[in-house]
Amino acid sequence: VLQERVLNNQQVKKLREISSTHKKPDYTLMNGTNIKSFLDAKSLDVNIFTSKGTAFQIRSYGWSAQCPCAFVSNFEQLVIYDTRFVPSPEQSADMGTKQYFIDEYVDNFDVLFDHLWHDNICSNHLEQLYKTKVIEGNNQLDSHFMLMLSDFRIKLAKRLVELNPDVINNDSLLNYYVQVILDLLFS
Repeated sequence: VLQERVLNNQQVKKLREISSTHKKPDYTLMNGTNIKSFLDAKSLDVNIFTSKGTAFQIRSYGWSAQCPCAFVSNFEQLVIYDTRFVPSPEQSADMGTKQYFIDEYVDNFDVLFDHLWHDNICSNHLEQLYKTKVIEGNNQLDSHFMLMLSDFRIKLAKRLVELNPDVINNDSLLNYYVQVILDLLFS
């Protein structure tokens, strides 16, 4: 665990791509020289369940380093963020999260252990938890399959909006839900 380590140039460049000005996470979880995840600590007056700024900051760190997830805690609350998707300041704070109050830590010990135990972090367990199925074969998908997949994504997105107009109110959230469904279908 490194405290307040400045991100490398490649990560800072990726942060600039999404207009993030953040450059120094509170804690960087590492295995040797490999970044595995990030943990940010917030004061008790920050409701990390609803703070879009907090969510964008930690998602930006995780996404820029290609980490599967990242963490924020104010000790009374803990949030695990899925950081596989491009973050945006407009995204809902709870999108792609697992959120726990302090009195829920014991009941959710297995989830917290899976995510936070040192050996799991070092042994690529986080990557396994957030792994999406890789389609074997050629590196490039043929154009017909790409068109079919694109058409399916559009139809799925339209149906999600049609069935959930109050829940899905922005493109980032819609893209996230479509990707989660595709991940479930192909895993």
